[in-house]
Amino acid sequence: MGTSVEEHFRCNGFTKGIVEVKVRKKRAALSLVLGTALASGLLMVTAPAASAASCPSSWEPTVPGAKGKWTLSCKNGALSVNGWIEDTRADARCARLQIKTAKGTSDTITACGKNTRKNFQKVYQNESSASVLLSAY
Repeated sequence: MGTSVEEHFRCNGFTKGIVEVKVRKKRAALSLVLGTALASGLLMVTAPAASAASCPSSWEPTVPGAKGKWTLSCKNGALSVNGWIEDTRADARCARLQIKTAKGTSDTITACGKNTRKNFQKVYQNESSASVLLSAY
């Protein structure tokens, strides 16, 4: 028989141009779906974990390359942020925690080297809330 796909469709009343357009549309749709899934996956891998909280609260997030646990508490007009962060990968990156209070005071805590854990205790006078961001950089 030796007919190609193009010849087969041409024999059934289709033209090569229509077949190519249909194939291109399917490929484009598949590329869009795969591209979107890949981009979403990459965003999930690189997105930091953040919490904006007021007293009392606690959080125990994990992001690729870092994990941590902290508690926010208030006493006598001061905000305390206590906990730890840990670098979980041997990837030449560090675990980083950024604390920014409602009034703009900020601190950064880092832990570098796989399985390195750093404990912290920060006290902010006249504050009752903070944004806390865990990431690997």
